[in-house]
Amino acid sequence: ASATFAAPPDGIHWETAAIQARIDAAAAKGGGRVTVEKGVHPCRTLYLKSGVELHLEEGSVLKGGSRPEDYDDTLPVAQTYSYSNSVPETATRKAFIFAEGATNIAITGRGVIDSGGQAFFDHSTRLWERFWAKPPIARPRMVIFLRCRNIRFEDVTFKDCPLWTMWLRFCENITVSRIRIEAEQQMVNSDGIDFDVCRHVRVGDSYFKPGDDCVALRAIRDARRQDVSVVTEDVVVSNCVFDTFCQGVRIGCPSDDTIRNVVFRNIDFRGNNAIGSQQPRSYLTVGDNGYLKTENIL
Repeated sequence: ASATFAAPPDGIHWETAAIQARIDAAAAKGGGRVTVEKGVHPCRTLYLKSGVELHLEEGSVLKGGSRPEDYDDTLPVAQTYSYSNSVPETATRKAFIFAEGATNIAITGRGVIDSGGQAFFDHSTRLWERFWAKPPIARPRMVIFLRCRNIRFEDVTFKDCPLWTMWLRFCENITVSRIRIEAEQQMVNSDGIDFDVCRHVRVGDSYFKPGDDCVALRAIRDARRQDVSVVTEDVVVSNCVFDTFCQGVRIGCPSDDTIRNVVFRNIDFRGNNAIGSQQPRSYLTVGDNGYLKTENIL
């Protein structure tokens, strides 16, 4: 059966422009907190700017759309990638919250960000007798930060992303505290957080129950500069719950570069696999024979 996708309700009132205007105004003043008040706030793609903390009050829901066209193509084409023998869904450029080259940014508060991921899948089909089959459309990620520094996530619940919940690429100085990432576990590819070419990462006191890997450490070379080595390093993850059918921790894929100096401490692993570093040929980037290097993983 082909996938079907929910249309937005008649008369839906998107709050994208209003919230984006508040983000832009705060950034123009050098930064500040933008508060999302209690209630449901339907939004399309939002762009976080330097110095801005997006704060969700308890009882607030930032609600994403249920169709691919509700999300912008944010990521530069050169930063996407695909595998040779699998559906190139990871090459999607769509995101709910996007930032590029920003510093001192944060998403905080006791509210919820919901990407409505279940609407993107055909629930009548099965992949590996467990997951809903991958739909033939571009699924958005919830958060994509590219080349950002001084990032903070605190207390927020991230719910039902149809693809990776967070992809942090070429980012530094990242703190993740007391968050929850939850997804319907039949949604394949709904990773928790993918740290990709990231340095100085601290994750603590958080709960992960996605449909795929909870935390993935990646080091994907820039498609334009395949000759330039990259590294993910200085990562500490502590006092977390990882509950998944897939890997609690994924350390690299075969086309990745260097992943080193990583500590996982006091992790409650539930579900299927605790730590995975399998390197199937199907995960190779097109035209690549693989060069993953890992060292000093504790």
